[in-house]
Amino acid sequence: MATVLSAFEAPTELESRRAHRDSYDAAVRDRSAHLHALRAVLQASTNGTAAALTHLAALEDAMDALAGPRPTVALDDWTFLGSLYFSYTIMSTLGYGTFCPVTSGGQCFTIVLGLIGIGGMGVTLVVVQHLIDELLDVLTRSLQPASKQRRAKALLTIGLFLCAWIVGALIFHHLIVHSGVNYGYVAAESTITYGHALYYTAVSFMTVGLGDYSVPWYGAHARTSVTFFVLFTFLGLSAFAELVGLGVNASAAVRDQTKEFAKERISRVSRVSLVGDVQLSVLPFKSKRRRSTGRAPLREADGAHERHSAAAREDEPDDTEPRLLLTCVNAASTAPVAPPADAPRHT
Repeated sequence: MATVLSAFEAPTELESRRAHRDSYDAAVRDRSAHLHALRAVLQASTNGTAAALTHLAALEDAMDALAGPRPTVALDDWTFLGSLYFSYTIMSTLGYGTFCPVTSGGQCFTIVLGLIGIGGMGVTLVVVQHLIDELLDVLTRSLQPASKQRRAKALLTIGLFLCAWIVGALIFHHLIVHSGVNYGYVAAESTITYGHALYYTAVSFMTVGLGDYSVPWYGAHARTSVTFFVLFTFLGLSAFAELVGLGVNASAAVRDQTKEFAKERISRVSRVSLVGDVQLSVLPFKSKRRRSTGRAPLREADGAHERHSAAAREDEPDDTEPRLLLTCVNAASTAPVAPPADAPRHT
């Protein structure tokens, strides 16, 4: 990936830098020629020659100071490390925008790289997140009882993200301050504080990638900075994904508890409104199940009175069963209407 991008973009970058250097050299030659001619004219003049020469010398010094160093014809952006840095920012969806391809081949390859690389990076992050989740489960099971494992895992997840954030900011602060890279809203190296590094690390872990700060991808520290950038941003992305998963699980738990609470409240309601002025009530009714009295059969000699009493006891209801009762609710009457005797019983 990096080699292909470098092959597309490196010749264009070299040509641009060569043209910049040639323009700089031409400007220096023109400046020298005009200053030499101006000096000759002033020396030939008799009025105000000394003062004019003094101002001319000051002008030459100021222009020399503003000229700066002569541009070099060397690759900065599209070296192998720079192309690797750019490829990683595309696959991780960071997209800082510190530099971008300008050739048609480089732009087409960037599209293909995004289509393939983003999916591959997503699968890799899912695998790493699963490994981190399993590791956190092992730690929580070994450190806490079952009743406290969920809270312990949540604390470990938050701690992992904070550690990656703080340590990554320390490393990135060191790399940015000592790199000399100056982009976006950074006015000078002295203005880059640890707070700026925390901000840069956070927006990188969240894949926002505003591009106002960046680690160096060229120069003396390029190899070290790109290596640490890839490692710590990948760790930070995994930790942030685990943190997002924790929030999703917490939301699901709250949703399930809300559903259970709603079901419990509904189950306690004994009257449910139906269409119109009719309501459905659940009221207790005596069941007609017969039960054995456990007594010996009555003898004929006991008389009709005892046989009648025994039959009444056998027909006595055993327990209560819930039965449906329709209640008419209107302005005229609110008294419940009992169902007919032959109505079916509902349990």
